[in-house]
Amino acid sequence: MFYYLLSFTLILIGILLIYKIYITKPKTIHKDEVPVPPQTIQSTRFKGLVLFDVDGTLTTGTNNEEIVEMCINDGWAVGICTAGYIYNMDNLLNFSWMPKNLHNFIKQYGNVTFNNTASGFLLGKLNREAYEKVDMALPPNINIMGFRKGFALTHTGHALGITDPKFLVLCDDMNSFIKGALTFNPGIQIVCSGADCGGKLSIETVGKAIGHNSPS
Repeated sequence: MFYYLLSFTLILIGILLIYKIYITKPKTIHKDEVPVPPQTIQSTRFKGLVLFDVDGTLTTGTNNEEIVEMCINDGWAVGICTAGYIYNMDNLLNFSWMPKNLHNFIKQYGNVTFNNTASGFLLGKLNREAYEKVDMALPPNINIMGFRKGFALTHTGHALGITDPKFLVLCDDMNSFIKGALTFNPGIQIVCSGADCGGKLSIETVGKAIGHNSPS
């Protein structure tokens, strides 16, 4: 009986040791396996952020590729902020007006700079709840999509570590959208980029907003 109990005890101790060593041992995760949220992207990487509207802005632009390249070369992040429900990262390159370098930049940074205020994409992910929460602060007689654009631009900037609104630029053609964006964040820069607001998307207009060729 004694030997039976001793054998049972030793077996039990062995099982407990195996459980402790192999089952409850914490898994070692390599640093490269840990997902990096957008908020931790190196904040010093970019001088600022330029988001482009689609309809009436990129669709009517004549040198979109060159404008985007100028922004990137000057150290600015670039992206999309559209209220066109149909547009997403899977179909943008189907359109001739879409600059490949803009699409490549957005993809390179995990779609963080893609926003669609109509379909609900924020920081490249579907997040209708965030927009709906912002809508609760919408003042009377202000375009909801424009107000959302101001939020999306500001939120994307913060995700990249850009908090000073003068380094946040929205290129848009619609007066109502521009007014809405400025209502949300009066400090942002606007590049009037189409017929509705009486401007044009060009090297000159965007270059002025980002301080192209100006002393750093």
